[in-house]
Amino acid sequence: MASTTIVIYNPDAADSANLARFYAAQRHIPNDHLVGLKCSPDEEISRQEYDETTAEPLRKIFAERSWWRTYQDGGGKQIVDSGKISSPR
Repeated sequence: MASTTIVIYNPDAADSANLARFYAAQRHIPNDHLVGLKCSPDEEISRQEYDETTAEPLRKIFAERSWWRTYQDGGGKQIVDSGKISSPR
């Protein structure tokens, strides 16, 4: 399970990176599965802000780190075929 888990933290939030490293170490999650995303500390954000600060950066990281394999459907939309990171249950 640890090899299929990522830990996301906000490098702008105090102690977030330290807490992420501690959590990952306790659960034997590889260091390269820690992902720092600069995002709003607010409890609620707009869909646009979510897309810009969370979704799109994560998609880019997943592609760069080969955490998923994708293909384009007939309409040119990128579809995830398989992945190395588990989705939450």
